[in-house]
Amino acid sequence: QNGAKAKAAQSNARSAEAVMQSVATDKGSYGSVDLTALVAADTMFNGATEGLSASSTGPSVISWSRMTYGAASPYVATVAAGSATATGIQLAVQGKDNICYVIDNSNTAGTRYASFKVAASGGYATTCAPNVGLTTAAPATGNTYNALDANVDNGWKAIP
Repeated sequence: QNGAKAKAAQSNARSAEAVMQSVATDKGSYGSVDLTALVAADTMFNGATEGLSASSTGPSVISWSRMTYGAASPYVATVAAGSATATGIQLAVQGKDNICYVIDNSNTAGTRYASFKVAASGGYATTCAPNVGLTTAAPATGNTYNALDANVDNGWKAIP
């Protein structure tokens, strides 16, 4: 049953990523992507919000942010929101299973997936939003998130 609950959020996240990539290609960079262009490209972005404090509250609500990746750690986002110099985009969609499904797409690392449990207590985070804290490092045993991973077959690992 949890697998079925997750499918809508995962499907919407993949669709949103495809639209974002198309808009970034048309505009010439990730930094040029804005909500107006996304809504013009696809109505799924009606009601979408940008920024680290923008939270997805369900499978049809897309939260996203333009991201900048640091020179010292080019695979981890260091700055977010609204930057014309952004080199990537991260989006988040919350499933009905209270798992936040994240797609991180950057010039340096390509497409990567992460997921984390959303809960007031005992979760990785209290909201489902783009997250500069996600890294490529494996989580410690018992943590309720999965690191950014490009080695997943177009999807997400189960939460440990």
